[in-house]
Amino acid sequence: MPQYFIEKSLSPGIDFEIKGRDFQHLSTVRRINTGDKINVRDGSNSLFECTVTGILKGCIMLHADMKLQGTDDVPDVTLVAALLKNKNFEFVLQKSTEIGISAVIPLVSERTVVNPGKENNKHSRWNTIIEEASKQSLRPDIPYLQEIITFNGLVDKYPEYERIIAHLDSAAPSVRQIVAETEKSRFLLAIGPEGGFSPSEIEKAVKSGWKCVYFGFTQMRAETASIVLSSILINEILEKKNKVL
Repeated sequence: MPQYFIEKSLSPGIDFEIKGRDFQHLSTVRRINTGDKINVRDGSNSLFECTVTGILKGCIMLHADMKLQGTDDVPDVTLVAALLKNKNFEFVLQKSTEIGISAVIPLVSERTVVNPGKENNKHSRWNTIIEEASKQSLRPDIPYLQEIITFNGLVDKYPEYERIIAHLDSAAPSVRQIVAETEKSRFLLAIGPEGGFSPSEIEKAVKSGWKCVYFGFTQMRAETASIVLSSILINEILEKKNKVL
């Protein structure tokens, strides 16, 4: 069943409407009809089963039937992804949303080849990609997309997180080792651009408390590393949680 997001808080028995891009999708793509059921997640992150009660010009009327059982807590993982050329960064946004990333921080590092000034006007488009991926994957929320930040502006931030930086160093610990040993419940995972992070950036990060992570015997493309390492990190967090339970 499709899932849509609204800012308004719902409760059983409330009537409300959906407009804008979601209206276009429901009416022209899904061709929804009166009496059809859809799932709607409200501003308080509660999920409701709703019935379409009317289709008007420019909006769809719905009735909140019942609140559905919530999902278990999901891992709190923020992906710090360096800007990539072409549509590779959009690929990272879409796929990281599907696998369960909590937030994304676009990063400009020393070896970033993309002009960040040209990317600032894409924030709205990037949010749309994240929102559509959230609906498609039926996840319980929409990841938060932060503004573009430089490496120097990032490196000393978020000390309350377990901060992990991808680096080709076989002596570095694995994702499993880092998750097993930390007492922190929130994670920041930084992936560099096509050329990776520079030695000076790695040095700054380690001095600031970041942990390098070894991610295998092959050198992955930046967009591949973003998805693979995020998936491994989320899985290891869930595995650790299940062992504790």
